[in-house]
Amino acid sequence: MERHKRKRKQPGERKPTAPESLTARVKKNWKAIGVGVGIVGFVAAMNALTPKQGDSMTAMSHGPAGPSPIALAPPQAVPAEHQAGVTAFQSVCAECHGQWGQGTDHGPPLVHDYYKPSHHADYAFHQALRRGVRAHHWRFGNMPPQPKVTMQQANDIVGFVRWWQRENGIL
Repeated sequence: MERHKRKRKQPGERKPTAPESLTARVKKNWKAIGVGVGIVGFVAAMNALTPKQGDSMTAMSHGPAGPSPIALAPPQAVPAEHQAGVTAFQSVCAECHGQWGQGTDHGPPLVHDYYKPSHHADYAFHQALRRGVRAHHWRFGNMPPQPKVTMQQANDIVGFVRWWQRENGIL
């Protein structure tokens, strides 16, 4: 009688197994399935919350877009050390953030508790100017980088914003 020879397993070859039932596979892989479902849900939620082209970006009083532009009277006088900051701010930032940082329908107010130093350090302003900002507090959309702003102008803008925040009780 001839003996049946076993086939030698090749490297990387898997041993054949009986097919598992769907229930058995779910029980075996429940953690991976849960993580996958969680990721899909998170992505769907973020997609739903991300403003799309044509969405209304008008701020509502403490609604999804945040507070409405705030009423700020222009300062009586800006100190000489902040004149360059005012000039740079008004040429680079005012279109979205308002002439005095009060916010507009296109950008949030910078004279706001969200932007006080304990929540957004000066470094955050520098990074926003250099790299832009993904929308995270407001629904105005992402802030684009401002590549034409020099380091000196960025310092001047931050100095002016911090001074103006202090003048309005934000620090």
